[in-house]
Amino acid sequence: MILFFLVLPQILMLAATEASWQTRQALPMEEQVEELEPPFLLTQTGSASIPINASFELFVEASGSEPLHYQWFFNEVPIEDAQTTKLFFETFQAEQVGHYHITVSNAAGITQSAPMTLSLNPSLTPEQILIDWDAKYESDEGSNVFPVKAFHDGLGGSLSAGTFYSKEDQKSRFLIATHDAGGTLKKASFPSYSDLSREQALAAMTLSNGWIVVGGRSRLPLDGDPAVDPKPIEFPFLVAVNTQGEEKWRHASPALRDGAFDTFQWLDLRQGPGDSLFLLGQATRGDEDRFFMERMDVPGGQSSWFRWLDSEQSENSPWTPNGLGVHSQGRLYLSSTRADDAGVLLESKITAFDLSGDFLWETSSTALGLGPLQPIDMLQTANGATYVVHERWNTPEDADIEIWLLNASGTLLWRQIIALPDGTAERPSAMKVNHQGDLILAGTTETALQGRQILLGTLQQDGTSSWFVLLPPSMAGAEDKVTDLAIDDQDSIILVANRAGVASGGDIATIKFNREGSLVWEARFSEPELSDQIASGVEWAQDDGLILSGFTQVGDETRMITLKQSIKKSQANELPQASWVREPFAGTLAGPGSWVAELITSDKDGSVTRVDFLQDNQFHSSDSEPPFSMTFEARVSGTTTYYARIFDDQGGVNISGALHVTVKVTDENIPFFTKPMDPFILSGQDPITLDPGVSALPPLRLQWFL
Repeated sequence: MILFFLVLPQILMLAATEASWQTRQALPMEEQVEELEPPFLLTQTGSASIPINASFELFVEASGSEPLHYQWFFNEVPIEDAQTTKLFFETFQAEQVGHYHITVSNAAGITQSAPMTLSLNPSLTPEQILIDWDAKYESDEGSNVFPVKAFHDGLGGSLSAGTFYSKEDQKSRFLIATHDAGGTLKKASFPSYSDLSREQALAAMTLSNGWIVVGGRSRLPLDGDPAVDPKPIEFPFLVAVNTQGEEKWRHASPALRDGAFDTFQWLDLRQGPGDSLFLLGQATRGDEDRFFMERMDVPGGQSSWFRWLDSEQSENSPWTPNGLGVHSQGRLYLSSTRADDAGVLLESKITAFDLSGDFLWETSSTALGLGPLQPIDMLQTANGATYVVHERWNTPEDADIEIWLLNASGTLLWRQIIALPDGTAERPSAMKVNHQGDLILAGTTETALQGRQILLGTLQQDGTSSWFVLLPPSMAGAEDKVTDLAIDDQDSIILVANRAGVASGGDIATIKFNREGSLVWEARFSEPELSDQIASGVEWAQDDGLILSGFTQVGDETRMITLKQSIKKSQANELPQASWVREPFAGTLAGPGSWVAELITSDKDGSVTRVDFLQDNQFHSSDSEPPFSMTFEARVSGTTTYYARIFDDQGGVNISGALHVTVKVTDENIPFFTKPMDPFILSGQDPITLDPGVSALPPLRLQWFL
């Protein structure tokens, strides 16, 4: 397996192919020398649109063996006296609109940042996040309430699911709380299997009709008082409620209600096609553990099938199932691991079933020639493939994130390892697939420089990374962590995270990034009189903004928090866009000669008034009449880079991509015409001038013909 390092804009990714491991021979102690670390970028500024005359700063943070050398570039041309980690603009002007990047080098190598494109927009009003209301569920009898998740009800309000622990009767039940569009509690219901049972909510999800399903564990005494009964039984319990919080159906696994097993461990619940539900669990009696899968279908939540997963032995170590994944094309995935007697992980595997529970195929880390891995989640792509996200522990303190892409037959298409050289314990915490089929991954890392940091990035379906970013810690020593993420209709990413607070012990934070990885905003919910606010989930809706769930400690009570946040869209001039007509310049041009480069422009809310053309980052010409074009000539061989700076009627200025033109000149003495001579019709007696724009080295001889 060939091992290579891919340096991303802000984080180092370790990637591998399937051939052979690259190894490095250790030198004898007396021959060892200090190993130099190549430079790598930890974080960088993203692209931005800036008001005119505003101050702005581009920056990077890098690591590697010292000394590190920095060089900023503007439209691919080095900037004089710009050799630090920052590039400051005191008053941003139109002529500074363009593409910036930086290189970082040392004796071990060189790396380059992602482009940072700066445009000018004088009428920019940034997007704003507003907290519409926050609601804390509290009971007269005294209680502790732990949330699972909150959802939009489609009417501006919310449905919140959690577990209610009553201090009065020492019972625990499911809690479904509904709030109206103003955050006022409409109804609280407490579903339970029976008057004697105790419940714990562990998962919640929405159905296509807007109902929510809450699932968890029910504990029931076989007889007598549940507080003293020595032989209670546990089994999975699910309840569906409509948007008004009214119970519509319930389900308890019949195979576990007969008392054959004492305890039940909830492992996973996933939603499949047609609102089908797939449950993975573990049942225990004494030293006997049995794992099972069950399918339930709506309406009614009836059980379609129930299957025991007999734990086959592999070198005397049984497999332990730990998670499910469901593909819309009709496959159910089960992840499992096995460990030795000391609990040391040996290997992992993925088993595929059809939606009837029949076996299709399986693949393991050992069969693929890989080391032991801990599967975390499995997510589907539209083309039938599945992302498998793992933790890979190198030592008890050092972990990486490893991602596989498996096709519909279980073949490994690629694997990537996210490993920050300056950090340890890269761990995933939330992940989703966006509308393009890219994997969005959030997690944490521990770095020597900053401590714990939140990491966020994307992997495309071909295994390449678009970007990865590291968020600075909220304060020194903070235990920041992402607990959930949502993706909006523009593929922007919204994280909900626990962040350290200044006036309180901890805040609930929502953090938005656009699809290119640039930070849009971060909003905090904090109440100084409360010790901590802990986030648990986030849901986005097109017209209703965000619904957040979490909990806080008030005295000796734990209270569930539901937050409604609305997003006020940015009010801004839509910047003009431009693209080159590239076909005439796709290959090498034969020179000397003269050519016309055309530009295709558009402006959604106005018009393009002028285009300035740049040649090797120097002003070349300007055009104020569409279609916009420039004429250039070349008399020597070489490659020239052209950009177009586009101005609109509202003061906005944007930059095009680069046009690289390569010319090979065979004889620089050959004359050529620089202006077109189109046919025209003479009218009246007005004089005209014919000018073909001849370019040639002297001496020059001309001859006209009629």
